[in-house]
Amino acid sequence: MVAIERRPSWGSTFIRRALEDDRRFELLARTDVAPGISVASNPNLLGARQLDRARVVIAGAPDALTSEDVARLDGFVRRRGGAVVLVADRPLHGPVTKLLVHSWRERIDPSAVAAGPLRGTEWLIAAGVTPLDHVWAEAPHGPSVVSAPLGAGVVLVSGALDAWRHRGEDGVFERFWQATIAALAGGVSEPVDVRVARGTPEDGGEVEVSVRARSLSEVKSWHVAATRTCDLGEPVAIRLWPGDAAGAFYGRVPLGTRTGCQIAASVDGLGQGTAAIGGGAAHGSSQRWTRAEVASIAARTSGAVVTDGDIEPVVRAWLGARGPERRPETRHPMRSWWWLIPFAGCLAGEWWLRRRAGLR
Repeated sequence: MVAIERRPSWGSTFIRRALEDDRRFELLARTDVAPGISVASNPNLLGARQLDRARVVIAGAPDALTSEDVARLDGFVRRRGGAVVLVADRPLHGPVTKLLVHSWRERIDPSAVAAGPLRGTEWLIAAGVTPLDHVWAEAPHGPSVVSAPLGAGVVLVSGALDAWRHRGEDGVFERFWQATIAALAGGVSEPVDVRVARGTPEDGGEVEVSVRARSLSEVKSWHVAATRTCDLGEPVAIRLWPGDAAGAFYGRVPLGTRTGCQIAASVDGLGQGTAAIGGGAAHGSSQRWTRAEVASIAARTSGAVVTDGDIEPVVRAWLGARGPERRPETRHPMRSWWWLIPFAGCLAGEWWLRRRAGLR
């Protein structure tokens, strides 16, 4: 986990302290206290290698992030599938707005009000929240801590600007952020994600396995190895073939009547991932979408949800998305009689100019 502040921020400071007290988290942090001066456990926390290994990036004072910072965080969310937490302490502007899914308005209350377990007087309220988004804390005026999917990952924006001032001594503030960050980290897969795409031991004794390696580094050649281990036996190598995207591979694994099998894959420079197969069900390390979530995604992207074997809605959606049919047509514009008008105009103009110059 990575925490970065391009300028000191009280809100992210207290969140960072709460995470440092939780043994579940391994936190690397950097705070720029002045131009050219920073306090950091690693100076290059937003480098490709660090982000490949991270699951969550906490950005304090997000309005101070540079365009380069935002580009790296955007790649971390969209390509790596990571989670970015933007801990705002003032209205959001600048390059960070490229990471925002919703529009946010500022609200100031004369006295502290509650948003779930948080309390504060200064808020950012999200507009345009959909069922696909997750509201972690809602103030009386609207959602104030909201996460939204972006690419393969998720971006959470905390609009509780001064909740750190009203955190109290009961530890609710700390527990809220510990639970929230833990939930976000649990939804992020490892850099090497292994899943059983189709089949169970009952389906002919063969399953299809896919391996997806996600890296922000420029990789010219992938070195991937996968093995199958069943019934506490010796690992058996699996032949993998390139998939339809960079870092994606697939293979077929014969299981027969074996049970308690595990698929393991390793990628040089990234690490390894596993998926277990047991009791006729395949359990991978990747996230599974529910039908309601799929319907929300389809509604947001103008898609359609159909049942298995029902191809008619797919055909209708495809026909509706087609543009007008185009057919080649031969035209001869110079053969049109309309060209007589400019031709006659040119002859008349030439005749007038010649007569004016005294020529015939």
